[in-house]
Amino acid sequence: MLTVDFIGAGNVATRMATGLHRSGVKVRHIASRSTESARTLAGATKATAVPIDSIGRGASMVIVAVNDDAIRTILDMAQPQDNDTVWVHTSGSVGMDVFDPVKFPRHGVFYPLQTMSRGLDIDWSRVPLFTEGSSAETESMITDTARLLTPRVTHLSSDKRRQLHAAAVIGCNMAVYLWSLSETVMREAGLDFEMMRPLLEVTLERTRSLPPTEAMTGPARRGDLHTIEGHMRSLPPQIAGVYGFLSWEILKIYHPELTDRIYEQN
Repeated sequence: MLTVDFIGAGNVATRMATGLHRSGVKVRHIASRSTESARTLAGATKATAVPIDSIGRGASMVIVAVNDDAIRTILDMAQPQDNDTVWVHTSGSVGMDVFDPVKFPRHGVFYPLQTMSRGLDIDWSRVPLFTEGSSAETESMITDTARLLTPRVTHLSSDKRRQLHAAAVIGCNMAVYLWSLSETVMREAGLDFEMMRPLLEVTLERTRSLPPTEAMTGPARRGDLHTIEGHMRSLPPQIAGVYGFLSWEILKIYHPELTDRIYEQN
């Protein structure tokens, strides 16, 4: 029977451990800096909260689901007892080489491309999960475990996974930052950001049938310098700077002749 231990009891560990538990995997032990969090997750998965030095003894796999900057520290603290146990981390930006191959002869990566927020249910069947292993046999085991959560499992090297993670930050985190600027402008105009949601939903829906470069709309896409200038005059300086920079980058893609002309004028 597949048995899994977890180091970490935060959002990723919670979603992953409960998902594997529902899939019939035996989640044995949970270790976390927060004893309360470890006990809560252990209760939800019929596991046992234990100290970190008890993790991995006799387990098929240990999943290290902690913040990226804590992975190396956790691995230094860990005391693996069984060379057959596969150790993986769940980070998109940390390479597989964070594992000492002597201390962890079987190791790899188990990275889900999804935000794991408390209070939001995860439909694992729709989540892409990217794997990497220190050997073909190890990767096969990691992949088989991943497929218990989702059919969308893909091998990806550390370098490619880091690029993927950067793309996710640009497309999600930075997009949310832009939404926050939009919310600020609307609030200052006495408007509710809820008014923007239908437009956001339609914009996202357009990318289902069109590449983002073809789904692009707006004044910079049209080359409408008059509207861009008017917008920038109406915005607070910091937001106007972001608006101007991004508009310039869009103009360079769709209307390079306009940016060339502006360069010549200046």
